[in-house]
Amino acid sequence: MRGSNGREDLFTTERIVENAASRRGFLKVSAGSAVAALAGCLSSAEDGDTLGYAYVANAASGTVSVIDRREPSVTETIEIGDRTSHGIGAGPDGEYLYASDYKGGNVHVVSTDDFEIDETVDVGLNVHGIDVSPDGRHLYVSGDNYDGAAAGSDDHDHDHGDQTGSQNDQTDDSGEVVVIDTEEYETVGTVETQGSGHVTFGPEDRAYVTMYHLSDEHRSVNEFGVVDRNEPEMVETFSISDSVVNAMAISTDGDVVYAGSRMGNSVTVIDTESGEELDRIRTGTATHELTVSPDGEYLWTANRGSDDVRVIEIDSGEIVETIDAGNNHISVSPDGSEVYVTSVTSDEVIIVDRESYEITSRINVGEQPHELVFADGG
Repeated sequence: MRGSNGREDLFTTERIVENAASRRGFLKVSAGSAVAALAGCLSSAEDGDTLGYAYVANAASGTVSVIDRREPSVTETIEIGDRTSHGIGAGPDGEYLYASDYKGGNVHVVSTDDFEIDETVDVGLNVHGIDVSPDGRHLYVSGDNYDGAAAGSDDHDHDHGDQTGSQNDQTDDSGEVVVIDTEEYETVGTVETQGSGHVTFGPEDRAYVTMYHLSDEHRSVNEFGVVDRNEPEMVETFSISDSVVNAMAISTDGDVVYAGSRMGNSVTVIDTESGEELDRIRTGTATHELTVSPDGEYLWTANRGSDDVRVIEIDSGEIVETIDAGNNHISVSPDGSEVYVTSVTSDEVIIVDRESYEITSRINVGEQPHELVFADGG
């Protein structure tokens, strides 16, 4: 659906912070965090004989779907637990996947050779996100200790089943990012947060963590934290005026971070040094995740409420395309030719040609698919 709502969408894009002139100096960037973090582990796309595989965490099914990109189709289903956490990671060499059984508090190390679980690490959290450092040496496992309706439940995300309680039986709104060494599979650090979503890696050994309080009144008080990966420890936190920020994308120089807001229906542009909000760009309803195009010129946002993907020109802040292609997590393929989007309403992975904006495949996977990563396998 090209240019849905025509120019009406473009000109109702409210520029809340009029700082566009100075913003342009920051925003002509290369691919954002989703592409940068995966670049090392997506070598299969450069192999002339194979496009590699996409791995999708299916929250309600407790599985990971393995998609052969050559078909494309599901070729294997990996059993993880009763529920699978929203996040999934892959090492730079593509040999291992990292997935979690949400309430079990375990991160499972899965071989991409035979799709068997080789190792299990107890992290003692309701695990939400699993992110691999660019060098592949550490896992950053983010989650909370909340004992009410947990992050990702019906009460919060409207897409999970009865996910209540915590193995720790705590009732506060605390959270943690647990850092795990990928050679010994031992915890090397813990960063306290206010409930954590996902981690985005920047330059100079920094990591950026989305945070929110969890309570019976739902999520509130959104911040993002800056973590020194050498320690690891939290070195600074910044407030975000829009609420329920699930994911962020960052420029490769670390100067600018984009925060997608589910309650604000927008993307906030933030200077990572000062925490100043440079701009806020209206997008679809309930923006859940976003990624930056490989040329650094466009933001792609997956929007829960409007059930679509919107492509935004970074310089102008204009919505240049609206695509009926999923609503949850979104990633650019290793070769940059395709965009993969998961849909929790149709239980599909939807593949979009990045240049033409045409949908090329719809693949049925498990129930409530969330994050996906690319790697070799099979």
